[in-house]
Amino acid sequence: MKKLVSGLAVVCALALFQSSVLAQNSYISSPSAVKPPGLLQERLGPRLIKIATRDGEFRKKEVEFKRLQGSRLSDFKAKIQGFENKEKARIAEKINNQFNQINQRRTQQMLNNLEMMARLLNRLTGADQSATSSANLPKITPLEAESIEQAINEATAAVNAQALKDYTVSVSSESGILTDVRATRLQLLADLKAAHEKVVSVRQLLASVIKSLAGGDE
Repeated sequence: MKKLVSGLAVVCALALFQSSVLAQNSYISSPSAVKPPGLLQERLGPRLIKIATRDGEFRKKEVEFKRLQGSRLSDFKAKIQGFENKEKARIAEKINNQFNQINQRRTQQMLNNLEMMARLLNRLTGADQSATSSANLPKITPLEAESIEQAINEATAAVNAQALKDYTVSVSSESGILTDVRATRLQLLADLKAAHEKVVSVRQLLASVIKSLAGGDE
């Protein structure tokens, strides 16, 4: 009887945890909005400098990453199939799948933000002549453009690295699955926060330069 009560308690805890993950997942984006991570191919400034992209080297790493991720997923499924409590196994698998989906959506969102900032930088340097309002914008100095370009490249590299991290739950045991899931969730959130801070630093740097151009420091 104690074992049954304990098992039911863990299932309830996993169900509550699943609701929390689903809430965060729906806040980020809907599945229909997900697109494969894109390339940042904007040219920055009159010098036509290309920022970091997902090049051939990244694609090679991505192939190996998917192979290892598939192996870890197979191991995960094999372990939960041995659970006596099948409902616990079902919930654990659903939550596990959401972790990697969240990581891909968040990193794609970060890359999209970096791309928009790169386009704005193009306009501020005068490299983008296609936008009708670019001619009316004040221009930043080459030194300022280089500083922002470097920040974008660093942020892009950090986001690309984050996209190649796997968050398949490492199952210790049936009784410890809730702890395993929580540990994976905390790691995911910490890693995403670190990558996002790189993107935020670019936004802050760009905003500071724009404020300066507008005379905000006077």
